[in-house]
Order: sequence, then structure tokens, then C-alpha cells
Amino acid sequence: MKNKVIIGISALTIIIYLFNLFVVQPKSVAKQLKSVAQNLNVKCPITLDQVAKLDSVGSISNKNFIFYQSLYRLHKGEINFDSVNQNIRPKLIKDIKNNPNFKAFKKNNITIDYIFHDMYGEFINKLSFKPEVYGK
Repeated sequence: MKNKVIIGISALTIIIYLFNLFVVQPKSVAKQLKSVAQNLNVKCPITLDQVAKLDSVGSISNKNFIFYQSLYRLHKGEINFDSVNQNIRPKLIKDIKNNPNFKAFKKNNITIDYIFHDMYGEFINKLSFKPEVYGK
């Protein structure tokens, strides 16, 4: 009787192992990005500083993650686009390189986009960071 129980448990263990090995696949990168976006969007909007807030995030397939931000105290006419590229771009690259939360993005070669809108929802600018830029 003891041998039958041990054989049964061993057989069940092997079946579960094989099922996990061949049927249950790890989440794809696209599904992981979608899950991260869903979890983060529950917390949005998030005030980032005195002029910026994170409105939402999104993902496109398995290669893009997008941060939608509002410069909620500024309108488009007040914004110098050269200043955005000269000041914000280097800060974002530094943050992406140094923030451990972006480690999985680096590992999976995800392009990170930041899309900015003004206080009225007007498009301001898009900054895109490919893995070659922030992964160095």
C-alpha cells in the first residue's frame, strides 16, 4: 500500500512538472508590459513635481512602453521645445539608466516613450529612448 502511494505521488509530481514545462508558458514580454501598465494606471494621475504629472502609461506589443505626461501648469505657447530637449531629455536618460525599475526594460530591449501634453491636453512633444541610448 505504501509503495502505491509513493508511486502515485511520484507520478502526480511528474505530470505536474511536465504540464508546467510544456503547457504553462511564462508570460510574454507583451503581456508583462500590459500588466505593468494596468497596475500603474490604477495609481494615475501621479503628480511628479510642481509642473508635471503622469496621466497614464501604455504599451505597444512587446517593444514599446509609453508614459503620458501633462505639464499641468503650462500651456503650449509657454514651452520652449529646445529647452525640453536640452533639459528634460538628459534627465530622463539618467533616470532610466540609474533607476532599478527600468532593469527589465533594458533586459528586454524596450523602447521607452514620453509623450507630453500641456494643461489643455494639447500635444507638446514626444521623447523616445531606444535601448541603444539608455542601455549603455
